[in-house]
Amino acid sequence: MIRAGYTGITDLFIATVARVDETQWQRAGLGEWTVRELVGHTCRATFGLIDGSMDHPAERLDIERPVDFWKNVRTPAENAAIAEDGRQAAAVLGDHPLKAVREIADRVRARIDHTPDDALITTRAGGIRLIDYLATRVFECTIHTLDLAVAIRADIDLPSPAATVALQLLGERAQLRGHVIPLLLAATGRRSLPEGLSVL
Repeated sequence: MIRAGYTGITDLFIATVARVDETQWQRAGLGEWTVRELVGHTCRATFGLIDGSMDHPAERLDIERPVDFWKNVRTPAENAAIAEDGRQAAAVLGDHPLKAVREIADRVRARIDHTPDDALITTRAGGIRLIDYLATRVFECTIHTLDLAVAIRADIDLPSPAATVALQLLGERAQLRGHVIPLLLAATGRRSLPEGLSVL
């Protein structure tokens, strides 16, 4: 399911990038990012971070579940670094962003295909199994592909495996943040979401 989710959502991300026209790259993308910066960040988060992590096998397992990855990586300093990352990643895309995205996607997905699920890799949060890190990348790519579609006003349909993985992690993150009850009440039409509620 996770590998199918990763393949499906990265295919959709690339297809959505292909729908960005020349007038939209400098349009507002997400927060302080332009569309180009949003694409750059998503490309790095979805492909580049996996590539770099596989370059450094882990000696021990520090993260037992995909959801545990986020426990120690979202500080204010981390958020500022992520914002800057988007700007730097946009520059790496060069003059032909779609071509750059396709090239790194092809290379990294081929590498993933030849790496076993239980391979231990090193991330900024510690050692984790490849398959569990892939689940976190499915979540990230799903959310940011939706961000991109909103920014360029494109209608998209999420692949079922990616939606399943993302929703499962959404529920687990809601549990960690203590947001399960308001989320369930809102999702079943009983109440509106409290203002500002987020599982991120």
